[in-house]
Amino acid sequence: MSRGPGYLPFVAGIALAGVGYGLRQLRPGALNLPAPAQAPRLPDPADPQDVARQARDGLANVMPDNLNDSFGRTLMIMGAGLILLRALDEIVDEDDARY
Repeated sequence: MSRGPGYLPFVAGIALAGVGYGLRQLRPGALNLPAPAQAPRLPDPADPQDVARQARDGLANVMPDNLNDSFGRTLMIMGAGLILLRALDEIVDEDDARY
């Protein structure tokens, strides 16, 4: 039984890694996250805006500056994993191959 072209996962892996690298290099401003306040003041628990501002600043401290970094890194890892998986699959018996 023919499994089709064996090079297609390699092409897909290279494409995923390339798109991921491109996203990390472009860094469009649309996905920039807000910067935390420079001089935070003590929040007033009765003021919902202060509570929201405090939550936003806390999240901004743990998030990357630009979401493209995370997306790009994930795509690069997925592409490299697909290439590695397919390369290892070539070593395995033809009957046991999964991809």
